[in-house]
Amino acid sequence: MLIVDTDPGTDDAAAIMTLLASGTKVDAFVSVYGNVAERRTTANLQRLLDIVGEHDAARYRGAVGPLLGDPVAAKHIHGEDGMSGAFAQPRTDLPELPELPELPRVDYGSLIRSAADPVTIIALGPLTNVGAVLAAAPELVEKIERIIFMGGAVLTYGNETPAASFNAANDPTAAAFVYDSGVPIVQVGLDVCRPAEIPVKRLLGFRDSTTPAGQLIWTLLNNHFMVQRAGGLTEDSVIRFNDAPCMAFFLRPELFRTEHLPVVVETEGRYSRGATIADFPGYLKREPNTEVLLGIDVEGYADLVTELLLTYL
Repeated sequence: MLIVDTDPGTDDAAAIMTLLASGTKVDAFVSVYGNVAERRTTANLQRLLDIVGEHDAARYRGAVGPLLGDPVAAKHIHGEDGMSGAFAQPRTDLPELPELPELPRVDYGSLIRSAADPVTIIALGPLTNVGAVLAAAPELVEKIERIIFMGGAVLTYGNETPAASFNAANDPTAAAFVYDSGVPIVQVGLDVCRPAEIPVKRLLGFRDSTTPAGQLIWTLLNNHFMVQRAGGLTEDSVIRFNDAPCMAFFLRPELFRTEHLPVVVETEGRYSRGATIADFPGYLKREPNTEVLLGIDVEGYADLVTELLLTYL
């Protein structure tokens, strides 16, 4: 069973579209708060899946906030709607967006227990959903093959605090439950997401795309925060979709350099709360619990993502 746990988010959208374009079967999508509030991430997830024609996977809504403390959004990156304005209302250039059905609240325990095969979870947002179920039912670790988590930073700085990535900083308590649970973890952190730039010039054909998915990709490209900060979209523009390396690892792990390390999540530090600390020297005397991605074949990664996204043209 494959579950995608996500907080769309422009980079989540690009990542999910990349994965689905590969023909990978996803059994369930679960929303979580994060880039914007849960009600928006849930709506964004539904609209995205409808646009790309994914109607077979189960859809659930997840946590509205962290286990402890208050959520931190990233509207300055993803816009008020979380999707660079693609799903904002009112839109004068699009018909009014249709009403969406209310999704059921996820019962992660039942979802995992019912799986006939080992479960893989690709977690693109805060780990609240997963951390909560592993804290309540630690025996479920035996059913989970691995968790591929977009978060963390061990050899680079954070993007929410000086030490912590956005997803880990949003719920360090849940992240600590996950990292300490014994489940195999793949950390797709800022060490590989930061250098994973994609040249936009190979995607400029989406400007004239007439498909709903193609038009969505063009909106994401044209309004991407890196593009806007650089003064607008040009043939020399590059973008980073931080969640897309998770899908690239799932599809082509050979594109990455990894190291199996003991990693702990700081939950109380004044300046380091949410930091993922990799014990390279072995000071903590812990067994390795995380496959940490430390290097990426940037050209191979960009080729893969570009090739898959172009199927929506």
